[in-house]
Amino acid sequence: MYLFCKRSNNKTENTFSPGIGVWWGDHYKVMGNTVINANDLKMADFLHDFPEAPHEAISIGGVENFEVAYNLVKDGKKEGIDVKEKSKYGTVHHNYIHHMARQGLYVDSWFGVLEDVEVFNNVVHDCNGAGFALAVEGGAEAKNIRFHHNLIYDNSGTGILFARWGNDGLRQNIKIYNNTVHHNGYGKQNPRDSFFWITGGLYLFSNNLQNVEIKNNIFSKNRGFQIGYSDRYLAANSDIEKIFIQKDIEISQNLIFGENNTTRPIYAGWLPDNYANIYGTNGTAAVREEPQFVNPEEGNFYLKSPVSNPTPLTANSNTSQMRVGAFPHGEKPHFWWQGKFPPQFPDLPQ
Repeated sequence: MYLFCKRSNNKTENTFSPGIGVWWGDHYKVMGNTVINANDLKMADFLHDFPEAPHEAISIGGVENFEVAYNLVKDGKKEGIDVKEKSKYGTVHHNYIHHMARQGLYVDSWFGVLEDVEVFNNVVHDCNGAGFALAVEGGAEAKNIRFHHNLIYDNSGTGILFARWGNDGLRQNIKIYNNTVHHNGYGKQNPRDSFFWITGGLYLFSNNLQNVEIKNNIFSKNRGFQIGYSDRYLAANSDIEKIFIQKDIEISQNLIFGENNTTRPIYAGWLPDNYANIYGTNGTAAVREEPQFVNPEEGNFYLKSPVSNPTPLTANSNTSQMRVGAFPHGEKPHFWWQGKFPPQFPDLPQ
């Protein structure tokens, strides 16, 4: 069913289409809801011609001025939360998404320009696709996207994916900072392949990017690479640093722990022609050490100790410690997604 929602604390379960879907509106809030097993083709098994159920568990299509927050989304047959079409001026925060059949979080332009979307303080784990994917499947471009302070772990696919689906349109002015991306890309590979079809920590698969900042993140124990780019970047120039400068792609001050080979690529992808050689990159001023998580097996990704800055800006500046990851050292622990979640909200105004 479709639920056009300005209220809080709804629950949907076992739906053919989205549990919650909002299209072409203004000033919408989707808060404190529980969406379980959305997009299940079996819920409409009389529709024999449908190859898959439509849309995503929570779909935000062409909406302006929106907030999607404190929702529990789990056990769905497709993506978790998708901001798509010509949506603009919105936030997606404090959502807990797990065990989805595809991407946990998705931002995807269709029909025009998607812009000014901020995605922060979400937790995504155990999804069969990427933790977060950014694409322009059918629109003109996606711009002014900020993705920060998210925890992405134990997903079968890439932690953060710049995808090439559809038209592979332009993405520009994208900021990826202060995220913790741990142990992603361990899905079962296809026969004769060595890696899952999308793997690694952050994968720059698409090269249709301009003005991208990837900074102050933790990438640890992701399979194949921690930060990687496809060989499409090398088609016109073998000097990746010059290409990054030309495209204004800055990768700096990230903590990188795990395999991240910058000279010998891995080979991964899917049929018919979406395979690529993927090279690792450390960027500049990277910290190559193991992050001292408190207890990652229990979902506690706070840091036991601070991370030292290898390149202080000045001798007198207070830059001896880097504030990296979703939970920088020194912050008071707050496991908002655990316990009684989602929280109860009063009815939102009509």
